[in-house]
Amino acid sequence: MKKSKVCKAALVVLIFSLQPALLFSLEIEHRIYQQDNQITLVLQLNDFPVDKVQKVFRTGQTSQIQFEVRLFNKSEGVWGFLGDQLLEEHNIIYNGRFDPFSNMYRLETTTENNITKTREYLEVTRFFNAFRSVRISFPSPSPRSSTAYLRLRVKFAPRLLMPPLNVLEPFLLDHQITTGWTQVPIPKAGK
Repeated sequence: MKKSKVCKAALVVLIFSLQPALLFSLEIEHRIYQQDNQITLVLQLNDFPVDKVQKVFRTGQTSQIQFEVRLFNKSEGVWGFLGDQLLEEHNIIYNGRFDPFSNMYRLETTTENNITKTREYLEVTRFFNAFRSVRISFPSPSPRSSTAYLRLRVKFAPRLLMPPLNVLEPFLLDHQITTGWTQVPIPKAGK
């Protein structure tokens, strides 16, 4: 009896030592706004590890957050077995870093069109508020759409490895933290 408890405890310690990402998880907060023919989704990461990211910045490295959002129309009826219809997809990547020469935080945003925009911040709180949140707009689905919904997930890499070191990524256990896909229903207009 005593031996089995020791084995179970050793197994738990082994699992958590081999997979440190299990000790930290991302939690997504979302808000949906509808105006005219537009849906705006605001995503924000809660309990963001600011201290961990600042340690990465002090070493001169970059952190990355990737927001993936897909707008679907639920398929119903005879053709429902084929799956839901993908209406639109957004993939936004934030690369954040600290530039010690200018004493500024830099946030580089890349969209699915490979358009890159860089913003600079003097204040650390303003930088981290921008780094951990995103605003995405979609055209409203047609009124004929029976049930539209969003699926979203976030990938967070506290330390972004640059080539050629990125070949090591599969061997690093806590390199990237990914949330599961979350489904968010879109309320019908006027509700």
